[in-house]
Amino acid sequence: MSKNPPVFKHKCIRSEVVQSNYIIELLKTYDKENVSGAFIFDFYNQKLTYNENPELDYDMASFSITKSIGDNKWEPKDSFSKIADYYKENKDAYR
Repeated sequence: MSKNPPVFKHKCIRSEVVQSNYIIELLKTYDKENVSGAFIFDFYNQKLTYNENPELDYDMASFSITKSIGDNKWEPKDSFSKIADYYKENKDAYR
């Protein structure tokens, strides 16, 4: 049975740092293994919106590197900046 609005089965704790660390770890592994290209999570998920109330923060269930703030608008998450920094620091490898 589903509930409206949906509810998390378990208590979730928002941690954008965990997501960004995981993505950077993956990028380093891909570079080490000479992977030519990979899909890095989602950019944006309009339906999984951010909310300050953890029980309504559906963005926590999203793999997006940006958070949907409603009205088709988004804000970058920590991982958005960390990915940009990673490629900036390693730009010579991608020329």
